[in-house]
Amino acid sequence: MTNPEFAALVRTIEPLRACFIIEASSGALHREFRRGALTVEPDVVARAVAGLARAQTDIVGSSEPATLTTLEWPGVTVIVRSVSASALVVFFFDAEMSLGLARMHITNVVDQLDAQLPVAHAPTVRAIPAVSPRRDPVAKVDAPEPEPAPAAKSTRATAELPVVGGSRAGKLLEYLDGNAPDTHAALLRVSLQTGLPLSLLKTPERLSGEEFDQVTASVRRILGVEQLPL
Repeated sequence: MTNPEFAALVRTIEPLRACFIIEASSGALHREFRRGALTVEPDVVARAVAGLARAQTDIVGSSEPATLTTLEWPGVTVIVRSVSASALVVFFFDAEMSLGLARMHITNVVDQLDAQLPVAHAPTVRAIPAVSPRRDPVAKVDAPEPEPAPAAKSTRATAELPVVGGSRAGKLLEYLDGNAPDTHAALLRVSLQTGLPLSLLKTPERLSGEEFDQVTASVRRILGVEQLPL
């Protein structure tokens, strides 16, 4: 149907200000009729109505747009009729037009448009998979291997300080255990004063020279003596 034939079909509806046939998937304007100037361009109307139809299908989770959508503003009533999966027809009526009479006119028009409606185009941009932009090949450059993280600094300088003989350190703690007023807590007090873990104090043969001196000073404080009989 040419635009003149379409205009002849809808022009007889006096309260009709404009009528558009829209290709639903792309929002392209297929046919148009305007009785006078409109505040918006037909192409803008077409894109907006197609977007509205897609939004409606998203809301209700249906693959088909609403059969009839009525939008009322002061001075104008816009009715969108879904004719098929590929076509929408938009009617601009005077606001004084009753909805019942408007729907009757719409039905009459649509009945004569069935063979003249647009065929759905290729899928819309929303259905086209995204294509990554072409990139020129880049020569592979071997990245330098990351330097290993520095090892955590040990709290015990065993590599620098000689280990004390097990008998001497063991005797020191045995003397503490036999003379401390609170034997069960004596080793814990040494740990708190020196910062050395209990696991290390329970294996005195592993004490370094510096650690042994720290433990000796702690034992003297706990026992309240200046000299130890070792």
